[in-house]
Amino acid sequence: GGGGGSGGAREEAGLVELVPGGADILVTAENRGRYVHLMAHHLLHAQIRRQSAAFVAGFRSLVPPEWLRVFAPAELRLLISGAGGRIDVDDLARSSMYSGGYTADHPTMKMLWEAVSEFEDEDQRMFLRFVTSCGNTPLLGFSQLQPAFCVHRSGMAGGSDAPEASADLARLPTAATCMNLLKLPPYRTKEAIRDKLLYAIKSGSGFDLS
Repeated sequence: GGGGGSGGAREEAGLVELVPGGADILVTAENRGRYVHLMAHHLLHAQIRRQSAAFVAGFRSLVPPEWLRVFAPAELRLLISGAGGRIDVDDLARSSMYSGGYTADHPTMKMLWEAVSEFEDEDQRMFLRFVTSCGNTPLLGFSQLQPAFCVHRSGMAGGSDAPEASADLARLPTAATCMNLLKLPPYRTKEAIRDKLLYAIKSGSGFDLS
């Protein structure tokens, strides 16, 4: 148990008693359930009380509590986190921006949205999380996403103006979630887009400094 087998918790400042006189109470098979409960309360509540109070005070300085009281918890979660389920890929495509040589009419972009529309529900959410860090659709649609979802042509050996023949098509897609930016090489088939995207979003290797 914590505190060298006694009813306490070790911290940098010393021993914190979970109950009065806890430093002198040994943790045994009979009282270990209570000890675990007290330790969890200490770690998740008492130990971070000051930090939690500072967070709540800061949040309330930005969002008055009376604004939140009109929402049920499920409604507030929906407002903050958006809706789950399948992505409206048409809405995402309409709301997206393109850079590095891509346009909405670029063949790779048409194949991208076709591939994403064919993903399973969970893969669609993983794709969205890969680029934006959130797997849910914004409550009012992708037009409300800030900054706007953007697809950038990447893997070009000579920069954005280089011919696509110079592209490194072995390179995986990457993302910059702080900018909602997908960096996608100009793959030539829908199958390549699907396979490379699924590999990238499921391997957790999406961030780079390019």
